[in-house]
Amino acid sequence: MLEIPLTGRPEEAAERLDAYREAGAGHAVIGISGGDWRAQVDLLAEVRELLRREPAPV
Repeated sequence: MLEIPLTGRPEEAAERLDAYREAGAGHAVIGISGGDWRAQVDLLAEVRELLRREPAPV
């Protein structure tokens, strides 16, 4: 089960989102809240790149 909100370093967030991918999820809807939304979007971009590098489950 994914803990809400999704927090932590990009590596931690990628690991948590990957658990959903392994369970069969094909999409995730993520909202941004708080002050510096641009910094948060940059961090999510890092998460996306980490997830793209990990092999998809067979």
